[in-house]
Amino acid sequence: MKLAICGDSWASTNDDDGTSFGEILCTLNNWELMNFARPGSSNFAICLQIDQAINEKADFIIISTTSSTRVEFPLKGKSYSKDKLLSNVAHVCTSHSNSFSKKFAVNPTIVSDTIGNFNLFEKNIGCEYHKILPETFKESLKYYLNDLFDNKIKLQYDTWIISDSCRRVINSNIPFLIIIDRLYSGFNTHAPFEEFLSDITWIPDYNLIHYNDFAYHRDLDIDNIKMYHYSEDSSSKFADYISTRIKNILDHRI
Repeated sequence: MKLAICGDSWASTNDDDGTSFGEILCTLNNWELMNFARPGSSNFAICLQIDQAINEKADFIIISTTSSTRVEFPLKGKSYSKDKLLSNVAHVCTSHSNSFSKKFAVNPTIVSDTIGNFNLFEKNIGCEYHKILPETFKESLKYYLNDLFDNKIKLQYDTWIISDSCRRVINSNIPFLIIIDRLYSGFNTHAPFEEFLSDITWIPDYNLIHYNDFAYHRDLDIDNIKMYHYSEDSSSKFADYISTRIKNILDHRI
């Protein structure tokens, strides 16, 4: 079985060292891993990963959503192309990342990350945005944050695009799991935005990992040593939980 994983750093590998939950899961079950997850991915970028997974004919897709404070911006002189799928997204933060997703970083048109990382600009070690974004970017970002950005509006956008990506997965007849913890609880606040849940809870319960079922910060030991942020022991625990959920879905489809 070809298992695709889509998400941000929490779903990624750590230099392909075999310790991430996805690598453990595939080793135990003799599955092929296609890990599209990248550090700093916005939900828009994660949706491109999902479309890429569909295009690569994945047999099962795990979707790990992210915070609505992740944003994407165009690269100067580049034009977004729908047909490029994940290749639209620059792979800027390359340290401790997985080799599989890097092969799609061809002639990118956009870059995505947490707003705070963009704000660091030239000071963000490992993500040197000053090399790929115009000199005026930092000043433009200040006006964007002060005058144009609203987290709840962005969360509404993100809920809709994630919901529609799940529809495309279902239409492709690919079984999947979606982890909504980071989309609705937030990286820092852990305060669920329950009013937005109605736009995504149409997804069947056996596909949906609700934040009451699993939450990264609540259920895993966070140490930030690895790119995926949690301990190796937690990776095994996470892999066991996901394995059980996958088998429940596959049994449901029989």
